[in-house]
Amino acid sequence: MLSISEFLIKNSQLEISPIEKIERQIFINDGSYGNPEIECDGPIKIFFYNGDILSIEADTEKYSICISIGEHEEYGPSYKKIDISKNKFMKGVVGSSIASWNGYRLLGSTCEYPSEFALKITMSSGKEFYILYDDSDNYPDSIRISSELGLNNFEEIY
Repeated sequence: MLSISEFLIKNSQLEISPIEKIERQIFINDGSYGNPEIECDGPIKIFFYNGDILSIEADTEKYSICISIGEHEEYGPSYKKIDISKNKFMKGVVGSSIASWNGYRLLGSTCEYPSEFALKITMSSGKEFYILYDDSDNYPDSIRISSELGLNNFEEIY
């Protein structure tokens, strides 16, 4: 698994095919959120038509998310695997290609705690969304998908 900045530098010229589907493993006890497929904690897998898989999960010790190309381990029985491709929030994502991606970190981050907390994905369809690590009162220690960062103390890292 790579940090956001390592992934973006290493894969800046990555040839991306259209997205086929998006899966999550959501923490079963997080079911009280309004849109649990998007807001619940758990890793995300993006499957592309060319067979590639982008795996994204939390690195809680570094207040960050990490990314790899390929499968990641299935979490234990406290998590449920779901296909979120048809979720209304994901409209304009499945069937489109990634046009660009940017990473963000909190201001004041350090080498020990890089806080590379968000990946912004812009689709060829124009849809934009964030995959972010959140440790707020509303979303303690979780990775989720959002239409906004919801913070003002961050900087773009790539």
